[in-house]
Amino acid sequence: MNNPKNTKVWTKGNPSDITCVKYSPNGNYIAYGDERGGVKVVGWNSNEKTFMVKYENENLVGGTVLDIAWTADNQKIVAVGDGKTRAKAINIETKSACGELSGHSECLLTVDVNTVRPFKCILTG
Repeated sequence: MNNPKNTKVWTKGNPSDITCVKYSPNGNYIAYGDERGGVKVVGWNSNEKTFMVKYENENLVGGTVLDIAWTADNQKIVAVGDGKTRAKAINIETKSACGELSGHSECLLTVDVNTVRPFKCILTG
């Protein structure tokens, strides 16, 4: 932010209002969630001088995404919110679920993941 010439702005339209945004631990990616339950992970491709979509799911938690947490390896995210699923852990490299987060009967507001293996998360509602 010290030099505005080095600032990149993601201007792609999103069909829904964005409800949360989180940087990856290494700062190379940004994950954001929207009011329809969608999650997108974008990063800057310095070779092509453009943004790239690393992961995208239009209905990950089934309702508004309220928080996202990253694992320290920059490969997994956990998204929580209000919807049928309420919480989902995803490996953005393989685009597949990793672990099971179930049994929650109410909206989940926040999530955090510890930084060492085995990864564990805490969810609050």
